[in-house]
Amino acid sequence: MDKHFLRPCRPVLYLPNSSLLTHVRFAAWYALYMIFWACPENARLDPTAPGVCRRVDSIKHSALPYVKPYYDTYAEPYLARAQPYLQKGQGYYEQFGAPTVARGQDLWVKQATPRIRKGYSAAQHQYNKNVHPVLERTVLQRSRDIYKRYIDPHVQTYSSQYAKSVHPHLQTLQTQSHRFYNDRLVPAYHATAPRVVLAFRKVEDAYATYIEPRVHAVLKWIIRKIEQVVIPRVTILWGVHVQPQLDRVYDTLFRNRESSQVASKIVDEGKTTQR
Repeated sequence: MDKHFLRPCRPVLYLPNSSLLTHVRFAAWYALYMIFWACPENARLDPTAPGVCRRVDSIKHSALPYVKPYYDTYAEPYLARAQPYLQKGQGYYEQFGAPTVARGQDLWVKQATPRIRKGYSAAQHQYNKNVHPVLERTVLQRSRDIYKRYIDPHVQTYSSQYAKSVHPHLQTLQTQSHRFYNDRLVPAYHATAPRVVLAFRKVEDAYATYIEPRVHAVLKWIIRKIEQVVIPRVTILWGVHVQPQLDRVYDTLFRNRESSQVASKIVDEGKTTQR
């Protein structure tokens, strides 16, 4: 038996459609852009706001009463302690970083951009003068000759065969499909649309009458369990295990920084007294 028949088959990986992935990425970037930069305030109250903004603002408004107490209890003290350092960093940036960035932009506009344009024009001139004629003589002209001699006759033959054999059938199929759409589908739609709308309304009324109250009851039960069971246990774990560690790390960091600042001040005062 041939050994090639005994080789195991390689698994075939079916990748998603690239156009679908492109649309998903575009939608994700659009949603992030709208949420962080373009959404107006109180978008849930604005009917002209985008749907993404209205949904995100509704979720924020609904979750704010549950999140804000924990934010004020656990996050706000650390942010308040770090606020002076953040303000100091902002001051350093405005004093040193912003002028440096502005100076770099000015140098780029005044010096780098003209030189880049000049070098690009010189390179383009040298290409048109020295490189392009050689390519035209050695590669491009031969490629065109080969195409006209060997490929273009087949292309013309296939094109004529398509025009004679395939295109009339496609036109006939298009005409028949258009006639079927206008003569069958459109009347069927107009005949069944009122019944479908009535059925959807009945389903919507049934959902609003029977299903939605139960869904709300289940959600309220879940929220009540979270408030009564999960949050107290998490609070106990936070207060017993997490917060002491954070306080210890914070005290160690800022105590070392304050001691180094005091030591530097003492050394500076000693130097001034010696002078």
